[in-house]
Amino acid sequence: NCNCKEDFQQLANLSLAGRDHHLPDVDAEFDVGEEVSSVESVKAVGDVALPVSGIVKAVNDALSDTPTLVNQSAEDGGWICEIELTDTSELDDLMDKAAYDAFLESE
Repeated sequence: NCNCKEDFQQLANLSLAGRDHHLPDVDAEFDVGEEVSSVESVKAVGDVALPVSGIVKAVNDALSDTPTLVNQSAEDGGWICEIELTDTSELDDLMDKAAYDAFLESE
């Protein structure tokens, strides 16, 4: 669950680990917190919820043939979808990289 403001401002991409997934439709609109996709691993299925509201502008079709990209390259070739933000004020609720790294260390 990415909650890093800088990632969304620069890329508006979401990536999560999993073996199988369901990609959203291009031009589909989602509200903050709404499930945009799901990922499946050996042990569990997880929902991918958007931390911002937006419209899907592109999906990573490469995941259909190589779903392991999300594990191998989550911040590069393993992205799930590109989102056009519909409410940029929601970015104010996201952590910056330093806050996110601190959060991860506290877990």
